[in-house]
Amino acid sequence: MNQEHQIVRQVQKAQGDSRAADQLIRQYLPFIKSETARFLKRPPDENQDELNIAMFAFYESILSYRTEKGAFFTLASTAIRNRLIDYARRERRHSNLVYLDQPEQE
Repeated sequence: MNQEHQIVRQVQKAQGDSRAADQLIRQYLPFIKSETARFLKRPPDENQDELNIAMFAFYESILSYRTEKGAFFTLASTAIRNRLIDYARRERRHSNLVYLDQPEQE
């Protein structure tokens, strides 16, 4: 069985089984990390927000995947990139905010 058929079976199983989904995320963590590194242009830290966002995007890809949409890894890669772009935009937009409960700077 080729890799594409294998991943399709794994994804279909994971769509109805959260433990199978967790296992699939762990199994493909190197893929998730590489997609995150490609976006960041450096390897992500283990507890970095971007890596967590990428893992959740991969999980969402599992839930939304349909064989007629094409290859799973293409969908997952696009979902990860889009989520990371959204996060970066949100962070940039909020980076210049001053909070009222923040102590004044001298």
